[in-house]
Amino acid sequence: MDPHSGHIDRIDQLYAGDDVEAISLARQTKRKVPVEVWRDGRKIVRIDAAPGVWARYQAGDLTPSRTD
Repeated sequence: MDPHSGHIDRIDQLYAGDDVEAISLARQTKRKVPVEVWRDGRKIVRIDAAPGVWARYQAGDLTPSRTD
């Protein structure tokens, strides 16, 4: 998600058998920005970025990326 507008700025496809597996796959990657997991048009979960990393990103110290 774009940290300033809250809009989706990228889409990553996850292939999972069910919601629980999709959440597990999404949590395996550390992210600098919050991420939402959707399936068939419904939001399953929102995973916030690590607080320290998120604060540094908002301050302009980091560029957006999926991993540290």
